[in-house]
Amino acid sequence: MTWLAWRLFRAQGYLALALLACLAVVAVATGPHLASLYAESGSTACTGDRCSALAQSFLNDAKSGLTGAFYTVGMLAVIGVPILAGVFWGAPLVSRELEAGTYRVAWTQSVTRTRWLLPRLGLVLGAAAVTAGLASLALTWWASPIDSAQGGRLQPGVYLARGIVPVGYALLAVAVGVLLGAVMRRTVPAMATTFAVVAGVMLTFSLWLRPHLVPPVHSNVPLDLRDIQTFAETNGGHMEVVVNFAQKGALVLSNRTLTPEGKLFVGPADPTQCSRDLPGQQCMDWVGSLGLRQDVTYQPASRFWDFQLVETGILVVLAAAAVALSVWWVRRRLS
Repeated sequence: MTWLAWRLFRAQGYLALALLACLAVVAVATGPHLASLYAESGSTACTGDRCSALAQSFLNDAKSGLTGAFYTVGMLAVIGVPILAGVFWGAPLVSRELEAGTYRVAWTQSVTRTRWLLPRLGLVLGAAAVTAGLASLALTWWASPIDSAQGGRLQPGVYLARGIVPVGYALLAVAVGVLLGAVMRRTVPAMATTFAVVAGVMLTFSLWLRPHLVPPVHSNVPLDLRDIQTFAETNGGHMEVVVNFAQKGALVLSNRTLTPEGKLFVGPADPTQCSRDLPGQQCMDWVGSLGLRQDVTYQPASRFWDFQLVETGILVVLAAAAVALSVWWVRRRLS
């Protein structure tokens, strides 16, 4: 059955190898230039206030031209590999046999349903995991100067294309695709549903679950008005004052400005200090005299691998549950 499974899958396998080879060639061809560009920018040995400007200058250069195009395409490719594996490898695995009626021959021979399913499923799961892992490895290595200049890899779009989490999503996508194909018995609806489910899981983790997988850090420090993010006043005198968080690369969950009593600062503005007829610096000096504090809840950039391990573990457990349910469904429910 293993030989038969490879015969049925070899076209997709060769295509995946060809795409990985293209990704590796471009990464090897442009990676040294990107690393040299980062070293020449001075960001590696920078200290002081000029560091942000040097890092931003490097990022502007790195994300333009050929390297910029490869960065964008590489990110989309690594994020897309798990989804495509689930849609084109997982969903048709059982549904195609059911739709074509060939399962009647396969399941009436000496080979049991479980023995028929597991080698094929194992091969596809392994191929998806290896493809996603190698693609992520190549992009993680290539983009390390860009990630260093940005200060971390916790931002949702970057995070999904780094480390081992693409492997977890690839396993989950294939397992979900096989399960949906077995349950729905139709290839095209199963493929569409697999796409929606896997994309939904990615969005759910990125927007809601991931920031809370590890307990966040809380910081409450005096407000530093030298790095203003928002400084606005409405006609009713209400104010919104927010300063940037100093820790580079952190995933900020909340950033509030509080009064010395611990309440959210909303003004009102002092009309003798803040008005259109007075200099803006005068109003800012008045705000600085109020003793306001910056209250931030965040995940530091150093927790990247903590998140990767926890999230990948959850995805693997979900994938294992989907595989077990698929085997049970094929053995007990299909006839």
